[in-house]
Amino acid sequence: MKKISIVFVASALIGLAVTGCKKEKAVSCEAAIQRVVNASTAWQSEQSVANCNSYKSALQDLINSSCFSSLSQEQKSGYQENLSGLDCEPK
Repeated sequence: MKKISIVFVASALIGLAVTGCKKEKAVSCEAAIQRVVNASTAWQSEQSVANCNSYKSALQDLINSSCFSSLSQEQKSGYQENLSGLDCEPK
């Protein structure tokens, strides 16, 4: 009976840990996407160097995250190339 209780408690803890990790990842991805949206909106409102750099930083963080694990390396490289082409320096 004691072994059954230990197995049950261990299973419950593992289930909670796995479920908790998935929720944290989802929140993390939602936060990263929201950061990109906010930075994009700010940059569209005022195309300053600071807003451009914030937008690039938010996009870079999103590309580097595990939020889009279904993207191929080629797709990620394409996004990275486009991001690198975004020039924030004043002209």
